[in-house]
Amino acid sequence: MLIHGTATAELRRIVAELDAIGAGAHREEMSASLAAEGIVLIKSGFENSRSPDGTPWEPLKLRHGNPLVDTGRLRNSFIPRISPSGFEIEATNVKYAGVHQFGATIVPKKTRALHFRADGRWFFAKKVEVPAREFIPTGPLPSAWASKLEAVARKVLARFLPSAEAA
Repeated sequence: MLIHGTATAELRRIVAELDAIGAGAHREEMSASLAAEGIVLIKSGFENSRSPDGTPWEPLKLRHGNPLVDTGRLRNSFIPRISPSGFEIEATNVKYAGVHQFGATIVPKKTRALHFRADGRWFFAKKVEVPAREFIPTGPLPSAWASKLEAVARKVLARFLPSAEAA
């Protein structure tokens, strides 16, 4: 099973045990279960306005409410890609996802100022700084994510190796 280098040693150990069982339906079940938990963790970050590592997102300045949940389009756009060798959360097709994940400075291309509406008012600016509000881990897997993914992996593994649940 393909697990990125950011996985914990415990998660790699569990996956290695699963690989030892041999190829079969359990591999796809493991991938599907881990991917589903990944989607839950991403959506939880949106609901709590927190990065995967637990850091609160910078609050909004120009409108009321929570960041990145105005329409729910971005939050609901993540799709898991599953195979017997692993999973990944497919990059969203929402154009502005990268701006919010990594932050950006937005400047006008064809006019002298940006103009946009927020909370019923029009704003004009020469540039806008969008802070990074990470929703997918970009570095090492945060401990909260690792422990939840490990628990899911143990549960799936226990169906195939009953002694694994006690680990």
